Parts: sequence; C-alpha cells; structure tokens
Amino acid sequence: MLAYQKLAEGAGRFGAPDGARFYSIARGSAMECKAIVDAFAVLQLAEEDTRRHAMELLTRIVEMLTRMGRRGDPLRESAPESTTTTTTTTTT
Repeated sequence: MLAYQKLAEGAGRFGAPDGARFYSIARGSAMECKAIVDAFAVLQLAEEDTRRHAMELLTRIVEMLTRMGRRGDPLRESAPESTTTTTTTTTT
C-alpha cells in the first residue's frame, strides 16, 4: 500500500528532485513486495503461475519507477512554477 501512496504523492509534486524522492521510496516498497512474493513461494502459499505473474508485474513496476525516479516527473517538469501571471505597464 505504501508504494501506491508514495507514487501518488510523487505525482503531486512539482519539482523533479522532490518527485524523484517519492518515486524512489515507491520503488523500494515495490521491491519489498517482490520479497513478500518470494516468501509466499518458499512457504508454498501461492501457486507457481500466480507467483510468476506477480513477479512479472512487480518487475515492470520497479522498472517504471526507476525511470520515473531518474527523470523526476516528466509531466510536471514543464508545469509553471506559479499559476499567476505578471503584467508590466509603462506610462510616459
């Protein structure tokens, strides 16, 4: 659950370094999920097909979060710093 929360929090950040930090935390949480799936296999709590599918999905998630963390949030990098605009008028 923490992985999803950190992913959402990272998406809500405007600065690339700040977003990258949350993507990195989400990536760590996804890696922890992979360890849990491995533990399920050792304890024989999941069928092999289910474990394999879960590991494939988690691997894709980790890869995605790795890329997002390296770039920050590409959707937010182009976002304006402020929503207000400043106009300058000159009088002579």
